[in-house]
Amino acid sequence: WKDALGRVKSSIPSCCSWYGVGCGRNGEVTRLVLVGNALSGTIPSEITALHALEHLDLSNNNLTGPVPLDIGSLQSLTVLNM
Repeated sequence: WKDALGRVKSSIPSCCSWYGVGCGRNGEVTRLVLVGNALSGTIPSEITALHALEHLDLSNNNLTGPVPLDIGSLQSLTVLNM
């Protein structure tokens, strides 16, 4: 579809508009805050693909298993709450 200015738009919304997700100016995910959302299971290793991630808060959920080892490779990560 096209917006009012005639620009082609995707029908898939940007993840930057999702609940708990914050993005920087370039559209990369910088914050993921999903506190107390009854999340369960393990943290997927794919989370380490969020290279611009600065703030990750998954506290007060029912997560199990180890934290992905490569989370230490996220050089911008300054806040980590589990």
